[in-house]
Amino acid sequence: MGPEIDVLVDGSVGPTFSVDPGLELQVNALPPTSQSAGPWWDLQGVVDFDAGIFFGFELGPVQVTIASYHTTLFQTTIPLFHAAEITTTSLPEAPAGSPYSTTLAASGGFSPYSWSLGSGASLPSWLSLSSAGVFSGTPPLSAENTTVSVPVVLSDALGPSQTATLTLQVGPPAPLAVTTTSLPTATTGTSYSSALQATGGITPYAWAITSGTLPAGLSLDASTGVISGTPSATGSSSFTVTLTDAQGTKAQAALSITVAQPAALLTWSAPVSIDPNNGGLGSVSCASASFCTAVDNGGNAFTFNGSTWSSPKSIDPNGYPNSVSCPSASFCAAVDPERALTWNGSTWSAPEYIDSSDGYLQSVSCASASFCAAVDSYGNALTFNGTSWSAPTSIDPNLGDLTSVSCASASFCTAVDNGGNALTFNGSTWSSPEGIDSSQLGPVELTSVSCPSASFCAAVDYDGNAVIGRS
Repeated sequence: MGPEIDVLVDGSVGPTFSVDPGLELQVNALPPTSQSAGPWWDLQGVVDFDAGIFFGFELGPVQVTIASYHTTLFQTTIPLFHAAEITTTSLPEAPAGSPYSTTLAASGGFSPYSWSLGSGASLPSWLSLSSAGVFSGTPPLSAENTTVSVPVVLSDALGPSQTATLTLQVGPPAPLAVTTTSLPTATTGTSYSSALQATGGITPYAWAITSGTLPAGLSLDASTGVISGTPSATGSSSFTVTLTDAQGTKAQAALSITVAQPAALLTWSAPVSIDPNNGGLGSVSCASASFCTAVDNGGNAFTFNGSTWSSPKSIDPNGYPNSVSCPSASFCAAVDPERALTWNGSTWSAPEYIDSSDGYLQSVSCASASFCAAVDSYGNALTFNGTSWSAPTSIDPNLGDLTSVSCASASFCTAVDNGGNALTFNGSTWSSPEGIDSSQLGPVELTSVSCPSASFCAAVDYDGNAVIGRS
């Protein structure tokens, strides 16, 4: 096929015709337009049609013919584009004493449009017209109940100018009103700024708090209406804001600002050695901030009383459990590389194979006796419903090597990896890794984490260290 020819219709690109080399194209403008047919064009590379074809500026159809040696092969009739037209027929009233802005509208023709005043016309000193067709200004009070006659001219890229005479009525001042109905929540220790909004009246405005108080650390700018500062205490403050305009007219609004605490961030202690002889701590589980249990690869258990760790106690000398979770004194779950065991407060069940993905089970966490989650080295998670375990589901296919997970509730979990990082879960998304454990040689592999609440976590590493996180 030959070059593509675009015929512009109603100011936009219309039908596109592909014509083989050697054929001829003719475009005829038909009545009622006065434009004529024009020559036949030989499409053998002599004429460049890349810019498209357009004819005339009047309403009317156009006929497109494709022929070979003046023998018609194809013919169609399409409407011609419209000339530019001013579509704004009236202007909204301008309230005296208030900023005014309105934009003129047009259709057809070829953009860009350009607007101007008619020859010899002028506007009041307070009113202006931009080339984009925007009338703007602030009518003075003395202009109330006056009328401005505005002749405007529209020019487009190709067509002749279009004109219209519009009328702008200046009305009485708009009623003064505070339009802000609520204010965003603030956070202690974080910079805050929010601007009060109003309409009507006569500027300039003056703002004031006439009853109640702003939260400590915040203040109101009387001229701008901006409430700003850094709140220093949590709580909710209610107050009434009063707006006064240049004529002394007043408007009020009852508002409040709530100041919340910042999102909880854990502060971790320095690592403390609790298993200097073995060092192969594999898991820790905390039922509260004053009770934790950790296990090592020799089947030993260690307990934390809120301040210190106990000496090791043998609980499974023949096994190799690498993770344990005890949501209460009457239920625990443990996993080895492929199997899970549960404890009913007095005895442990026999091991059960639960990970069909051939992943290496790394950690288990139980929020209750009817819900547990386990993760493996392939980035899979499995859940326990109090009776049976689900099939593995991939949750971290990219990193994969998750070493431990702990869920205090459905809306807070913490996981750790083999790079000394901690990640937190807020009920919908996981955070980015945060380095919490390293030595002079670099990051230390975290082997287990336990969080009884969103404000307390304990983690241990393979070098025999423990790290406590608090908020």
